[in-house]
Amino acid sequence: MFSDHLPLLASIAIGAATVYAALHLVVLAGLFRRTSTSPGGTERMSVIIAARNEAKRIGLALESLTRQVRRPDEIVVVDDRSDDGTADVVASYRQRLPMLRCVRVDRLPSGTAPKKHALECGITSSTGSILCFTDADTAPPPAWLQSLERAMGPDVGVAVGFYTPFADGTATTLLGSVLRRFIEYEKYKTGVLSAGSIGLGFAWTASGSNLAYRRSVYDGVGGFAGQHESISGDDDLFVQRIRRQTSWRIISMPSPEATVVTEVPETWRELYRQRTRHLSAGRWYDLWSQSWLAVYHGTNAFATCALLAAVALPGHGFLTAYVIKMCADLFLCALGDLRFGRARAWTWFLPLEIVNVAYVIIVGPLGWLSRIQWKGSTFAR
Repeated sequence: MFSDHLPLLASIAIGAATVYAALHLVVLAGLFRRTSTSPGGTERMSVIIAARNEAKRIGLALESLTRQVRRPDEIVVVDDRSDDGTADVVASYRQRLPMLRCVRVDRLPSGTAPKKHALECGITSSTGSILCFTDADTAPPPAWLQSLERAMGPDVGVAVGFYTPFADGTATTLLGSVLRRFIEYEKYKTGVLSAGSIGLGFAWTASGSNLAYRRSVYDGVGGFAGQHESISGDDDLFVQRIRRQTSWRIISMPSPEATVVTEVPETWRELYRQRTRHLSAGRWYDLWSQSWLAVYHGTNAFATCALLAAVALPGHGFLTAYVIKMCADLFLCALGDLRFGRARAWTWFLPLEIVNVAYVIIVGPLGWLSRIQWKGSTFAR
């Protein structure tokens, strides 16, 4: 009878929750590992932004770059086949940013990932020894470049920064409000996990909206060669390659001074399209990264399902599994706040964690299986 197996199932759920909690403890050990920084040198820093039809948003990033404490030596905006006047907006900033240049891409070679190709063109056209990347819809804080410069010590090859949605974003509906809260929570939790993993020497993800690496590192691993089969992955796949193939240090920068703010999808449909594109890179993750994510998300999902079992079948120990899981999440978020310096992202973590698990279970596999839509074009998975 099914009821005879309930104690065993409850024990498995408790075991999964315990593994999930243990992974959090390991990550937190890496999160608080001290990262030495350099006082800043004289290396040339190039900021590279790939932009396709970003006329309405590119001003956001450029305006922020005018306010940098450490002025960029060079800004290269790659106008990737835009037909909406992106280049005209960029040109309007040249008087305030004399180091700004716009590189036009008119053709996408067959079998090439669009953004990777645009970034390759930008890197080739740039002259800095330190390459800094952000997106057209982001607003790097004034100390962003200064933080990157201090992070790039002589033994550091990559500095991974993080991003958060605009705090003053408005939502006109309940679903819109939940969407913004969810995006903020999801990025916050991923950021804590990423920073902790990097502290342990196991970099598996990064965001192209806030990333810096040495030109010598890029050249040493052959750039994005061999990674164009993935429409995404100019950040996470590239960082994984550096971790595997070089001895350069990869460090994280979770401080508010180095965290960029960004516009976010306004509808759940837009979020789905964005995230399936991002998650599609997971098909090309290395085995260790895939294994870590499978164990982490698998134990999380199993422990969350214990809540449903506890409601339907009270008194069998399923609730214990869910309590262990939520205590682990609370512990991760609370200590992550000490490192990141912001608490608002996880104030709704009880309901948002349930949404997060459903999101991973549904959207994660679709990122591997669906055709990807980006900037009006559809690409094979």
